[in-house]
Amino acid sequence: MIYNDQFEQPARVRIVHGAPMAQPVDVYLNDRLVVRGLPYGQSTQFIPIPRGMYTVKIYSTSGNNLLLTKNLEIEGTKVVTATTEDGQLVLRVTEEKMDFYDQMMPQYGFGMQPQMGMNQMMPQTGMFDQSMCDSPMCGYGMGKGWQSGYQQAPYQTGEYRDNKMIESARVRFAHFSPNAPAVDITLPNGTVLFRNVPYKAVTDYIRVAPGTYTLQVRPTGSNQVVLTVPDVVINPNDMKTIYAIGLVNDTPGLEAVILNDRRMI
Repeated sequence: MIYNDQFEQPARVRIVHGAPMAQPVDVYLNDRLVVRGLPYGQSTQFIPIPRGMYTVKIYSTSGNNLLLTKNLEIEGTKVVTATTEDGQLVLRVTEEKMDFYDQMMPQYGFGMQPQMGMNQMMPQTGMFDQSMCDSPMCGYGMGKGWQSGYQQAPYQTGEYRDNKMIESARVRFAHFSPNAPAVDITLPNGTVLFRNVPYKAVTDYIRVAPGTYTLQVRPTGSNQVVLTVPDVVINPNDMKTIYAIGLVNDTPGLEAVILNDRRMI
C-alpha cells in the first residue's frame, strides 16, 4: 500500500498486463515503483493512492527497457490495462462505478482467479438467469432495450428487495485480443450474454445466477467458437470480469483470464 492519508478518500488503481508480449513488466507511478515483475495475463490488486495526476511508466523487468510513458489523472477507482495497438504498447483506462447495491454487498477479497486455456471443455452445470436480463440494466446485446450494434447500456441503480436479486452476481466481459474481430459471448446453447464487443471494449456488468458456467467466444454473428472458457464458478454476490487476451492463430494464443472485482470501499 502506498497511501496513508487517513483524512482523504484515496483513489484506487488496478493494473492488468494484457499486452501479448512474453516479458513481465515493472510499473512506476511518478517514478515510484508500484509493481515489479507483473507477468502477462495477471493483474495487481486495487492499489490505494492519493488522487491526482500521475506519470505512468512501464519497463520490461528483464533489461529495464522503457516501453511506455503516459500521463493519467487517477481519481475514484480505475482499471488500467496494458495492451497493444499497431504493435505498440498502449493503455486502456476503465473507470469503475459503484452503486448502493455494491456498497451493501459483502466485501470479498480481490486478486486474480486461475487462468483458463482454450483447449479445455467441461459441461455446463449452472444456468444463466434469463429473467434477470429482461431490463435495460443488462449489458451489450441483452434485455428488451438492446439495439443492434455495439452499445453501452447506462449505469443504473434501483431497489433490490428480491432475494434472488440480492444473491445474484455480476459479470462483465473485456475484449483485449488485438487481432480478434468484434465478438459475442455465449453459452453453449447459443444464448448471447454480450453481443458485438469490439477490441478494447469493456462491457457493463450483467446479473447472473450463481453456478458453474461454460462460456464461448464467437466472432459476432458467427457460430464458430474461437475460445471456450470452462468451469467459470460464480458465487453469490460475486463481481467478475472475464478478459479475452492473446492472439488468434498466433503466439501467445487466445485465452481467458478472470478477475475478481470485489474491492474495499
